[in-house]
Amino acid sequence: MKVIHTSRISNILTAALLASACGQDADRSGGGQPGGDAPAVANESTAPPGGGKVYTETQAARGQTAYQNHCAFCHLDDLSGFRGLPLTGPEFIARWNEPGVTLENFLSFVTSAMPQEEPGTLRPQEYLDVVAYILQANGYPAGDRELTAEPSVLRAIRIEPQE
Repeated sequence: MKVIHTSRISNILTAALLASACGQDADRSGGGQPGGDAPAVANESTAPPGGGKVYTETQAARGQTAYQNHCAFCHLDDLSGFRGLPLTGPEFIARWNEPGVTLENFLSFVTSAMPQEEPGTLRPQEYLDVVAYILQANGYPAGDRELTAEPSVLRAIRIEPQE
């Protein structure tokens, strides 16, 4: 019997997400169909503060500015994608709504792979602000606390369709 270590599974998941996010086909046998109408939490005991309202309007506005400066060339002003994949709508949701995938995975991908020509060059707060803007563009409600890199909060947030 072959034993697969957790780190290998994590590497496989990361590779699949990277391939998926770059528009390449990846094994999607885990399903990943969009569903639900409110930000789902991975575990009720780790629900994000503020009832799922995990960023502020001010943070999203900063994120929009950073997005325009660093992301819009590939993903367009309206986040619909051109050289890069869409960051809103059903295609975006389907790509990031895989079992076990949370906002922590998305933030990790964005910080390590974007902007495509200069990955990892934004300040950590700029990445958080851009993700807040992407959440806003996907219908997640704003609250009174900024999105932080706190792993327990990020792990509690799933990317799902909003009403």
